Amino acid sequence: MVAVIPNGSSQHRVALRDILHVQADDDCGVIHLVDGRELLATINLAAILRLAPGSFLRVHRSHAVNQEKIAVLHRAGKTGRTIELVGGTRLPLGRTYWKGIVALLGTNEVSTG
Repeated sequence: MVAVIPNGSSQHRVALRDILHVQADDDCGVIHLVDGRELLATINLAAILRLAPGSFLRVHRSHAVNQEKIAVLHRAGKTGRTIELVGGTRLPLGRTYWKGIVALLGTNEVSTG
């Protein structure tokens, strides 16, 4: 499946399997690809997520991940939560998203540390 990402007057066609995560940046979004490249989208995070419903999980107010790229959920103490993606990228995991992601992944197994 392919998403068409607008960047000003350009349109980038990107295979969903090549997107690692999406990050909010004011009124724009930054698409992080598995090969290390970044694409700037001239639409916000919510609009990017609407381009590929069901493919991404919101994990923080500023981050969404490709659910196929999740490797590990980490929890350290009561408030320290991160999500690790394939390749080692770690992102903050908002407390309001924690239970939903654990339930969606169907596991109570998490790393501590």
